Amino acid sequence: MAKAIHLLCRHEGGRYRNMVHLEGQTYRSGWWKISEVDAQALIGGWIYLHEAKAKPSGFGGCVVRVVPAGPDDEGEGERYGLIFEAHQKGRDQAWRGASHGMAWTGGLVEATAPHEAASS
Repeated sequence: MAKAIHLLCRHEGGRYRNMVHLEGQTYRSGWWKISEVDAQALIGGWIYLHEAKAKPSGFGGCVVRVVPAGPDDEGEGERYGLIFEAHQKGRDQAWRGASHGMAWTGGLVEATAPHEAASS
């Protein structure tokens, strides 16, 4: 079954921190400290970016591939960028997963929302 991940990602200068627009509706998220296994499990799943856990997601979409951080990137060898196709359904989603005060991610959760199941 596909997975989803909710991540805290602050706005800086009117855009999400460290996010890169690649082309069309394709973006690369910032560099996340997640395992390679978890990163790979997200392919075909969903990413949701939140400014706060108490706020709905402001941006997100379906993960199409992952890339490891390289020598010129923050966290080489231990962080992954998530390449995703932005989708309207990536907005206004409630935070799912770990929600304690120090959580910067909810961790991997099952992709159980109707739009998530339709894309897998």
